[in-house]
Amino acid sequence: VIQVKDFTSQLLTALEAANHAGEALGPVFVRLAPFFRLYSTYYEHFSKAQNQLAALREKKWLDTFISKCETDPRCGGLMLRDYLIEPVQRVPRYEMLLKEMAKHTSEDDPERGGLLDAVSKVQEVAHDMNRTITEKEMREKVSELSVLWGANFAAPSRIFVREGFLSSDNSHGKQTTYCFLLFNDLFVYGRERTSLEMTTSMGLSSKRFKLKYQAPLSACVVFDEDVIHLPNGASFSVVDVRAASTGGSKMAAHGLGKALMRLGVDMDEKIQFSLVDDGVSFMLEIAGPKPRSMLLSAASPSDRATWVQEFKNGIDFVRRRNRRSLAPSLSQELSRAQAEQDANSHTRISG
Repeated sequence: VIQVKDFTSQLLTALEAANHAGEALGPVFVRLAPFFRLYSTYYEHFSKAQNQLAALREKKWLDTFISKCETDPRCGGLMLRDYLIEPVQRVPRYEMLLKEMAKHTSEDDPERGGLLDAVSKVQEVAHDMNRTITEKEMREKVSELSVLWGANFAAPSRIFVREGFLSSDNSHGKQTTYCFLLFNDLFVYGRERTSLEMTTSMGLSSKRFKLKYQAPLSACVVFDEDVIHLPNGASFSVVDVRAASTGGSKMAAHGLGKALMRLGVDMDEKIQFSLVDDGVSFMLEIAGPKPRSMLLSAASPSDRATWVQEFKNGIDFVRRRNRRSLAPSLSQELSRAQAEQDANSHTRISG
């Protein structure tokens, strides 16, 4: 709070000085925009502060005291919660102010360019702040889910992405609905515990879900297109895989991924697959010592589209991260090889 207050005073002084000297205001915002990130710390703790205030005001004497203070004319009719949210609204208000200034500045005015640069800079900072806050919330969600599932999902850089219910076809064509968790590098599924399962000798357990399976996204491939394209250039269509009421077509689709791997298909190649007959199904292939295929059904076509896209985003993220982590090792290996070559050359020369 002190940092934000000091920066606000600094910004006000700079704006007043520029205005007094007849200088443009846009460059002031451009110069000081990076310091708007000081608001991030306040943003991150805002929700917690609100909850803490609500808890404190359950004490009648404190609630009475705060209510009396809020009636003071110096508060301008604002309550404590109104003052708490003021810093949260500050950066968006700067952005709106600058946009309005640019809107009402003629295109041939030399100050317009500076105002547009200021809008761009403030928007950039606001975007970065929102992303940072969202990622922090998603990391906190990982800890919350670890408690609910009785498992440790925490890992460096891991954030929560999505949760919901998907139905999975087993080897007999029977569908079972599971709760799925999707992180940026991992997916998990399981089932809700019954009230009896949650009851322990110590009372009601906080573990609401029973973990059934989890796998890293680095081992996954999502099939959601009309045609499978094999690395050798061959391709074939999959039509009406859920059309047969006996479940035979489901079985064929369920074993498709394993069949591809038996054919020697590299799961890292670009392979596309879709169950487009019902609009809600997609297949997830998990490679590894015990590879498995999962035929999954979402609640609606839009739900399926979201799940598929989030799975793909996670898979792409993990692969990019893995490539980056390999880069230093490759550089070190090249440096070592060069050093050995130089040493061998020196030895030959000396000899």
